[in-house]
Parts: sequence; structure tokens; C-alpha cells
Amino acid sequence: MIAYLKLFALFNILNGLVMIVAPEFWYQQTPGASATGPFNIHFVRDIGIAFLAAGSGLALGVSQKKLTANDIAFVSMVFLAGHGLLHLFEMIAMGALLNAAMRDFVLIVLPVLIAIFCLMKLERGNHTGHHKHQHSTLSSQSGQRRNSNE
Repeated sequence: MIAYLKLFALFNILNGLVMIVAPEFWYQQTPGASATGPFNIHFVRDIGIAFLAAGSGLALGVSQKKLTANDIAFVSMVFLAGHGLLHLFEMIAMGALLNAAMRDFVLIVLPVLIAIFCLMKLERGNHTGHHKHQHSTLSSQSGQRRNSNE
């Protein structure tokens, strides 16, 4: 079971990377993708980032006996930071209008930067002994079940 989950995690990570790096290739080669509507490079890349986050979360989940709050935050940030970077890249590469750039920066990029700052402060606090309650471990029962399936 664990081997399948690791393989499935790898598949989702690779699928996400192809969607991000070669979105049109992915759209043309993936059975049924064109039946969902016209090609939209931004949405394919957004969904690719989501697949990357899902695959990362699954890989993290099957590789560790105990997951911390920071582990879960990391998986969330794979998508959120990736999505923010995608918007930032598109603004620079495509020359966004000022009002669109301000909107995307305020609604997408800035919240991610603030979240990264907060997570870094929490992590630093965990290493210095402060905010230990913020670094809680998820139920160890999931790790015990995982061991019985190996």
C-alpha cells in the first residue's frame, strides 16, 4: 500500500510539473482535457501547482510517522506560494496594467508574502523554544496505522 501511495505521489508531482512547464503540451496530450473547454494557460498552470501540492502532501504523509503543523503549512504553501509566483511572473512577462497588477499583488502576492513571513517567525520561535504549542504534532495513530501497512 505504501509503495502505491509513493508512486501515486510521484505521478501527481510529475503531472503538476508538466502542467506548469509545458501547459499546452499537457492539454494536447491528456485524454479528455480538451473536452473540458478551451485551453487556458493560466488555469492549467494553476491546477498544475495544485497537483504539485497534492503530490507533495501525499509524499510527505507517507514518508513521516508524525506530521507537524509546519508540515501541513508547507504543503499549503506549495500551492499558495506557487500561485502567487505564477501571478507575479505573468505580471512581469505580460506587462500587466497597473490596476490589474495592483489587484493581483494585494489579493494574491501580498497575502502569501505575509504568510511566509509568519511561518518563518513561527519556525524560528520553534527552534528557540518559544511558541511550542504552535508546533503541535498530528495524531500519532495515523503513523501507527501506516506502520502496520508496510
